[in-house]
Amino acid sequence: MDSRTAICPTWLANHFQNSGGSIPFSKYMNIVLNDPENGFYSKGKVSISKGGDFVTSPSLGNDFASLLAKQLASWLTKLLTQNPSLSRVSLVEFGAGEGDLLLDLLTELDSTYPELIPKLEVILVEINQSMIERQKNKLSTLAIEIPICWKSYEQLAKSPIIGVAVAHEVLDALPVERLAYSKGDIFRMAISLVNDSNTQYLRYSKMPINDDLLSSINQVTNDSKFDFPPPGLEDGWSTEWHISIEEWVQQVSASIDSGYVLVIDYALEAKRYYAKSRKTGTIISYRNQLATHDVLYQPGLRDITAHICLETLYFYSKKNRLNLIGQVKQGQALLALGLAQKIQSLRFYSNKNLSIALERREALLRLVDPTCLGEFRWIAFFKDFNNNSSKPISEKLLSSEFLEEPID
Repeated sequence: MDSRTAICPTWLANHFQNSGGSIPFSKYMNIVLNDPENGFYSKGKVSISKGGDFVTSPSLGNDFASLLAKQLASWLTKLLTQNPSLSRVSLVEFGAGEGDLLLDLLTELDSTYPELIPKLEVILVEINQSMIERQKNKLSTLAIEIPICWKSYEQLAKSPIIGVAVAHEVLDALPVERLAYSKGDIFRMAISLVNDSNTQYLRYSKMPINDDLLSSINQVTNDSKFDFPPPGLEDGWSTEWHISIEEWVQQVSASIDSGYVLVIDYALEAKRYYAKSRKTGTIISYRNQLATHDVLYQPGLRDITAHICLETLYFYSKKNRLNLIGQVKQGQALLALGLAQKIQSLRFYSNKNLSIALERREALLRLVDPTCLGEFRWIAFFKDFNNNSSKPISEKLLSSEFLEEPID
């Protein structure tokens, strides 16, 4: 686990020196991604595009948003029907990136579901100021009049909404704990600052599992009935534990009086996540669309992500009164919302626009490619006013188009 390529920049060394020379991996991940002065996201170093650090579904064109808009419009309409006295419902996006998805969603809603626009307000929740500036610049090109504001999690919790919240590729960047197996025991991985020949390096070290982490592991594994660690491990096996998901789910639940939450992200079932054969977990670092498992390399200049564990998300969502509606892989979700029809429509392009049609077809197929974006999970939850009562939630409210059979 030692990484001599991990030269520590001066700004990061200061964090270690202020913490006694060693910090848990979760703190390291949070610093290199979100440090106000030097973090990968906070300083706007990230580039999300086909030619950038990594590709997201919205960066491949507006087809993704046009399909997603169908589901969001259905949910928003249900909420308005359920609450006829409402003057507005809210569309919230957590961690909106550069604003591409929201811009495309609002454009599609205006085009296809114009009756919703006068009844809609938009709220963005973003922790990094540089990303807020990018989002404002992007949304300034929006051709429709609609209330848009930025709020913190705390501000949103003070005025909970009725509406729909979307978290697209947000949870995979939440800080995780790294855990490793050695000599019959699991330990917490830390990062330490090492001086060698007047150069400062980063190196993995060991740290005891604290009470909060142990409690989280015990609660989730007992509720979901899976073994952690799995039996038969060899020394050096490592993985992640999503210690930040509990707080995130608490914040989201506190922000919503009634409505839907849609999480779109890379995710695995616990039995696959914490399998003996998955020897190094899922954590990975990206820059310029090149990936490495050396997540200590070039701190502050690279993205770091980890898949989420479905059972962990389910446990904390249930604990915070978010009712699971269902989950499917992105390929199935988009086909259920009409992706096949979009692909079929490309045959009507004229010969002179053939290159455009082929490029769009390639983008659409990448959305469902199981080796690419098709492996994303769409995971939907619903929170209702009556969560604390014995009154069952209407099946009509829980039904969702993206969970239905694909459209031919």
